Amino acid sequence: MQSNRETVLCHYHYDPLDRLVASTPLAQANTQRFYLKDRLATEIQGAVQRSIMQHEDQLLAQHQYQSGNVQARLLATDQQRSVLDVLDPTRRTSFTYTPYGHRPMGNGLLSLLGFNGERPDPVTGFYLLGNGYRAFNPVLMRFNSPDSWSPFGKGGLNAYAYCVGDPVNQTDSTGHAPSFLGKLFGISDTHSHGNTKPSFLNGLWTTTKQSLRRNSTPTTEPISLARQHVDNVVSKVVAPQPFVQRLGTVNANLASHGNDTLPMKHALRYEELVQQVTSGAISNTAAHASSANMWAEKFVQDRRPSGVVGIVFNGMGGTLLSGVHDHSLQKTGQALRQHVP
Repeated sequence: MQSNRETVLCHYHYDPLDRLVASTPLAQANTQRFYLKDRLATEIQGAVQRSIMQHEDQLLAQHQYQSGNVQARLLATDQQRSVLDVLDPTRRTSFTYTPYGHRPMGNGLLSLLGFNGERPDPVTGFYLLGNGYRAFNPVLMRFNSPDSWSPFGKGGLNAYAYCVGDPVNQTDSTGHAPSFLGKLFGISDTHSHGNTKPSFLNGLWTTTKQSLRRNSTPTTEPISLARQHVDNVVSKVVAPQPFVQRLGTVNANLASHGNDTLPMKHALRYEELVQQVTSGAISNTAAHASSANMWAEKFVQDRRPSGVVGIVFNGMGGTLLSGVHDHSLQKTGQALRQHVP
């Protein structure tokens, strides 16, 4: 009678932090992994040692040492850290992936890392995300096992889905929850449970709360000149439009918390927008869109949470609400009657 026993292709070993630190493929040398701040830094298999050189989240090169021979390869990546080109002294090799990261294994991967800067498992071709927490199958476009954070936590209702079905705009380095803000705004991940840097998230949350609610015990610190200027401009408008009303409310809320992130040049720009909206030169929607663009330019320069809040409040909330209001005015003819001399 023949045995039904399956052949074990590879053994995987984990450290006390639940990180994959070694694997032993069938009839091959043992492979060891070494990490730096939860990122794979070096892998050693037999006499071959490969190390990754990077600056923050940017992959730069791969260093390989084997039997006294040293070879360096430069890595060219996209914004998701997917390795697209590998350059050595003699040639350049390009790589392409499907949206979910599949590429033929037979082509060979000169770089240790592949899709989204992750290490593909040499035996299965899966990506063992979260340093070995969960295997993502780029062919099936889903995880092989359910997420421990699903269905009621950040893992979402679908315990097997990768990046909520949107791998183009999201990444998942932990195997738990996708990260969208990091890609959208250029914020680095901590690679700890899929969250962006705690200091940035805290600032984002604090600024959002301050924008929405007046401080019950106003700060004793003097209000910044920029916020005073906006307050004076808004207070002089007799019949303020929705954009002007929202600007006055948010500015007063932030001022009550001592928030001084508004530059004077933005305050002067707000003065221009208030005048244009009041005179009917532009709509409320256009004013919010211009304001969102202003905050986007500021965020590109300083990467502060206030820029994200300004973009979201104006570009998403403000334009949506104002769009409904402006459409109603146009439909009923009130937009014309408001500005008849």
